[in-house]
Amino acid sequence: MLAALLVLYLKGLGSYRDLADFLAKDHFWARKCGFDDRTPDQSSFSRFLSSLDVRTMDAVNRILVDELRRAGVIGDTWAIDSTLLEASRRDLEAAWGWDDINKMFVWGYKVHAIVDANSELPSQIMASPANISDCQFAVPLLTRAATNLRSVPRFVVARGTTPGR
Repeated sequence: MLAALLVLYLKGLGSYRDLADFLAKDHFWARKCGFDDRTPDQSSFSRFLSSLDVRTMDAVNRILVDELRRAGVIGDTWAIDSTLLEASRRDLEAAWGWDDINKMFVWGYKVHAIVDANSELPSQIMASPANISDCQFAVPLLTRAATNLRSVPRFVVARGTTPGR
């Protein structure tokens, strides 16, 4: 299931439904993900992810990042940035945040991430309500990333991520 979720990201598929359809049609990728007979339906991916706790996901993330660095897929130049995700107006944990690109307020969440600057694959991710400043997440993200590194990468930091611009 984890391999299939990586395929979702790497192939740029938009949803679990798209992933389920893709795997049902592409037997090569289905077998690579460990599905020899039947491929999972879209709800299987949601159930799988909801069954995992944060510690398990962090451990899986550490293993994947380490393997991808060894394989040369993730390099030594990383970027720190965030992106807004819209939420339902009924979501009481979301908040209003400013979207600098579209110049408008968005009700939702912010995903703060450290990504490989070339492949754009994430190595660390944290989420917050959309009204939380990016600079509050730079140090926690770097601290989490540093616990797993054998060598220190170069960082490209987006404006607004560090205090005192």
